[in-house]
Amino acid sequence: MNNFRTGDIPKAPTAQDTKQQNSEIQSDETSSVYPCGLANLGNTCYFNSCVQVLKELNELVLKPDDEQKIRGQHDNLTANISKLLGQLRDKEQAVRNKGDAVKPFASVVSLSEAFPQFEKFKQQDANECFVGVLNNLTKTYERAGFPVEKLFNVMTETSSKCLESEDKTERKIESHNQLTCYVNQDVRFLQTGIKSGFEQEVSKNSAQLGRDAKWQTQTQISRLPKYLSVNINRFFFKESSKTNAKILKQVQFPLSLDTYDLCTQELKDKLTVRRADVKLEEDAKLERELRKKVLDKEQAEKIMDDGVALPTEFDDDQGSNNSGFYELK
Repeated sequence: MNNFRTGDIPKAPTAQDTKQQNSEIQSDETSSVYPCGLANLGNTCYFNSCVQVLKELNELVLKPDDEQKIRGQHDNLTANISKLLGQLRDKEQAVRNKGDAVKPFASVVSLSEAFPQFEKFKQQDANECFVGVLNNLTKTYERAGFPVEKLFNVMTETSSKCLESEDKTERKIESHNQLTCYVNQDVRFLQTGIKSGFEQEVSKNSAQLGRDAKWQTQTQISRLPKYLSVNINRFFFKESSKTNAKILKQVQFPLSLDTYDLCTQELKDKLTVRRADVKLEEDAKLERELRKKVLDKEQAEKIMDDGVALPTEFDDDQGSNNSGFYELK
């Protein structure tokens, strides 16, 4: 004889149960399809790469209400790109579209309207596109009340000394949105390429000699931004053929870039304080990881940092970098 035992009759699911179950399913779906990409509309990969960089910057991804403020500035390119950045970060939209790539038709059209050199569907210079889009974007965001320009602003000080006369040393301060790594036969590393552009010998007029003379220029960074972009310049002018030639050479770049040696002494002094804190933080992190290896799983899970992030900007300079360290995005 078999003994059978009846259990409790299952209760019908409540609305709350159904909502929770649907939420869990949607969460699983979201994680499986996100992030979505950008469709290539015919050699528009140069533009897509620029947008993919910009979408990683939280300050540029706006809420729908804030996007309306951008549209009020009557700048179609920035308005369309702002909307596009939001679409790429919208997990719910990714679920609705089942992970299909976003087609940036409006943004590509407005790009060609703002910059006619990108009108034709052919391969283009990605950095030229990035610089144009970023300049356009930051100016329009600023007008709409979103202070983003300083997030990318690099300040440099350049001194020029004539090597053939006693001309007074010339000094100038410049503002940039990126640094340049100049590639030549001697450059193997990103930092070396940047530094080579900071120390140059150029030919220009000497007032004392009344003719062109050789000048030694030295450039140093006086302000670092939160986000630092570096253009790897592989082109040089070939005198024999009067054309631009490309240097096909591998340049190694680190996942973490230290710009300390490229800065003015005044900025170095300011960076030193935070760099010491970063070193202590890294040492503490390494110690925690080493301790976890000798403890059982339950004890290891209890070892956590304090969760308090170090400040990344100077108190009196919003959008700056206060350590000189950058992590590759």
